[in-house]
Amino acid sequence: MTTGDSAGMSREPDGTLARRTRMSQLSPRSRAFLAALSIVLAGALAGCGSSSPDSATDPGEPPGTPPAASTPDAPVSGFGMVLDKGDGPQLCLGAIAESYPPQCGGIPLDGWDWSARDDFEDISGVKFAMYAVTGTFDGTRLTVTEPPISGALYDPMPDPTVGRGTSTICPEPDGGWAVTDRDRANANALVEAEQAAFALEGYVTHWTDQFSGLEISVPEDISPDPDPEMGDDGTLDPLRLVLNVQVSGSVTDATSAMEQVWGGALCVTNPRHTDSELNDIASDLAALDHVLGTVPQFDRVLVDVIYDNGDLQAYADRAYGEGTVVVMSALR
Repeated sequence: MTTGDSAGMSREPDGTLARRTRMSQLSPRSRAFLAALSIVLAGALAGCGSSSPDSATDPGEPPGTPPAASTPDAPVSGFGMVLDKGDGPQLCLGAIAESYPPQCGGIPLDGWDWSARDDFEDISGVKFAMYAVTGTFDGTRLTVTEPPISGALYDPMPDPTVGRGTSTICPEPDGGWAVTDRDRANANALVEAEQAAFALEGYVTHWTDQFSGLEISVPEDISPDPDPEMGDDGTLDPLRLVLNVQVSGSVTDATSAMEQVWGGALCVTNPRHTDSELNDIASDLAALDHVLGTVPQFDRVLVDVIYDNGDLQAYADRAYGEGTVVVMSALR
């Protein structure tokens, strides 16, 4: 299993192309999500390393038939590139070719008026810019119902699916998640802990869970600032996150090694799935017309879709096991 550089399958919203996709070619939403994983925001307890979930299992044949694309019954919003090559504007929610002007295929937009905008580029007759667009979606076209918001001014609402993409696999330990040593649970300590994880025998991957809403307690005692004249830039504050580490070998040994450098929340496990299993799941789901792209990552498969009312997520949970697939709608 790999970390963030695993390749995935992608498809344009018009369903015309399925291809291997580098991480750099993911949709703006997926790239923002993956970039957010590296942001350090919070801190927690070392607990959960003494046990591991079941070892990798065969997901088996998906039961039943995957659901068809669903259609929202109310206006939805999506963030992406609006591009017009002269044949009408489209909202690109999938991969964008890194050319200039860029190239992409997207959802046709009705009610779009370039003459009312002055915040886009026009190169060789191709108009494009990043926007948040709200409208009604009939499964094929998006009819704009509100003035678009420039990407530079857009402040997106939190996406509840983001937390599931990096949630910890370990159950909450007795007494809850907590920081045990605040001096070894800050941003500097996290860097050292990540380096230690890479050096573990049988290292597979690691990630932090900081968006799933875990309650994490922090000791009240405060260590003195070793260099008060430099001020406090936040690097000494304990982080409210769970550091997840997966190894193919002994969980007990890996936990002991990690506890030497990390005093925050810790979850050490064996992978639930093999690389091959995750890649097969990603390929199966990428074949669906309404799937924009899939990425095997962090012992699960992230799936970008144009819109899902919950049917595809429910199907994936039944087919592959709950928590194996995380479906993220580009239109919400």
